[in-house]
Amino acid sequence: AVDSTNNSVGIGTTSPSTYGGKLNITDGSVGGESTLVIANNNANQFVRVGINNNTAQIAYDNAE
Repeated sequence: AVDSTNNSVGIGTTSPSTYGGKLNITDGSVGGESTLVIANNNANQFVRVGINNNTAQIAYDNAE
């Protein structure tokens, strides 16, 4: 969803400005996974930031 009043974008939410920031990725379930992944075509090269099962995650892999 796009919130043009607050210039925010939401994935999995209709109220992307609820938690602040410009991009809000939300899983509607308690203990669910809300993750942003940036990757290329190599499955072993990625950056991941998010929450999974109530645990914060920051992970990367730059294997060749």
